[in-house]
Amino acid sequence: MHPGDSCRISAGGGVPASNTELGVPARAPHIRGLITEIEPLAFDSAGRRIRVVGQPGSAVGSEAIVAVSGTTQVAQRVGHRATASLLALCQDVSVWFDGPIRESLPPQGDAETVVIESIRELSRRVER
Repeated sequence: MHPGDSCRISAGGGVPASNTELGVPARAPHIRGLITEIEPLAFDSAGRRIRVVGQPGSAVGSEAIVAVSGTTQVAQRVGHRATASLLALCQDVSVWFDGPIRESLPPQGDAETVVIESIRELSRRVER
């Protein structure tokens, strides 16, 4: 995201699915927040590297760098399976990590599961 950009909720459809229906872990996610950066994953052409900025109090803090590979389970809260290619700026996501979380600032780790909670759109402020 760039200075002046913001996120707004877009109209979504469908009935929200439960964690059981989506097949996601029963435990609380390590972090839930908005995707503020996204780039290709160097070691996996189908993957993405995302920065998630959430609320203070998440298991890993208020921000994390997440590697979403071809083996990561990605789903949409409206009950549809998804892939890393559907991840976009401003989406509200929940992330469960697989394996150790690297002790860096912000923490970094590999995603086991990512759920797209709601769809938001990036709004860019036009400067005149």
